[in-house]
Amino acid sequence: MTEKKTGAGARPQDMRQKNRRMLLQLLIQAEDRTVNELAAQMNLSRTAVQNILMDLMEKGIVRAGEKRASTLAGGKRAVSYAICPDYRYGISLSLGAEYAVAELYDFCLSRVDYRIAGVLGSPYEQVIRQAAMLIRQLVEQAGLKKEKLFGISVAISGTVDSEKGILLDLTGSNASGKWGKNLPLARDLRAALGFSGPVYVDNLCSFSGYACSCREPFVRSRSILYILAHNRGIGAAFVRDGKMSRGLMGEIGHTTVDFACTDRCRCGRTGCFEAMLYPSAIRQRVQRALESGTPSSLHPENLSSIDDLFRQADRGDAAARQETDRIAGLFASLLCNAQIMMDPQDILFHDAYGYSCEYFHRRMEEICREKTDGSFFAPPRIHFIQEDFTESVRYGAVSYSRDAYLHHFVQEE
Repeated sequence: MTEKKTGAGARPQDMRQKNRRMLLQLLIQAEDRTVNELAAQMNLSRTAVQNILMDLMEKGIVRAGEKRASTLAGGKRAVSYAICPDYRYGISLSLGAEYAVAELYDFCLSRVDYRIAGVLGSPYEQVIRQAAMLIRQLVEQAGLKKEKLFGISVAISGTVDSEKGILLDLTGSNASGKWGKNLPLARDLRAALGFSGPVYVDNLCSFSGYACSCREPFVRSRSILYILAHNRGIGAAFVRDGKMSRGLMGEIGHTTVDFACTDRCRCGRTGCFEAMLYPSAIRQRVQRALESGTPSSLHPENLSSIDDLFRQADRGDAAARQETDRIAGLFASLLCNAQIMMDPQDILFHDAYGYSCEYFHRRMEEICREKTDGSFFAPPRIHFIQEDFTESVRYGAVSYSRDAYLHHFVQEE
């Protein structure tokens, strides 16, 4: 008699983990939900949902909330369930060349408290000690133990090896050579705190991009390319199926787009995409346009930022529109290449290029359509994000840490 072989199939343990993850995600997305609401959304029986809820309540991560209002027929009031905000807490630490800002968040990602310290002129070792002191103050003031933290996220302006928690180089104003290079930031902060939990280190752009991917309407998007464009540079983050993808677009600003360009980038090379957008480079090109006879009321010396150029383009200035068309074309080429490499469903622009730059937005979308006409079945949707960048970074940092905790939590049986 031969043994009957069965297909691989899904293990019961895998299904339990999937259902726990789905239920927690649904509770995170809403203030509370009843068993019936959860059962309908998860396509599970009431009994299955109740069993998961009882398990999560025993672990303290879910609590029973207030009862809903009675039905018109006077039926029994349904109990609602919600994430317990004091189950765990997280720290978001923003580090820069001038300030360190530490914030304490509960498990529902509501900010509980914060501390700020000036670090201008401080060496790296002192900054780490200062950051550790701020975190200790927050934890002690809230009456918590360090074991109650689900993680610490460090958002920093710089080039980062996020997998190893290493700050490769600090960037931004007043930052050149300030702390040195290849600094084991996660390890050093963990040691200064005596903290055994996870410490995540990433740049501002990555955390802000992650925050946008967690919010409506993008939370259900298959893949998101987030671009932070401002006067000091360009960064990008790519989020696929809710997970940060590393290594593809993080240094988008240092992609060589013009090998004949002599404008030197802050990275030391010439021809970088980012260098083409520096105000000094824009002023030089506008000056050449004026010298060639392009009608304009622009004075190049008054173009202190790319925003100034875009505002003049909105007003119809010919030289400003000529230069804006050029910049829109550069971005369109970059986005078409990104479409080929990563196939993003949504492309998000944030920061300086997200505000009152209607002509730039319109031209970039038009050139993208021209370049992709007939090439792609589903061209990406382009969105311009208006929310505050700093708040987006902080929310993204603590949200990333909590999601990592939840990922490990659902694996435990």
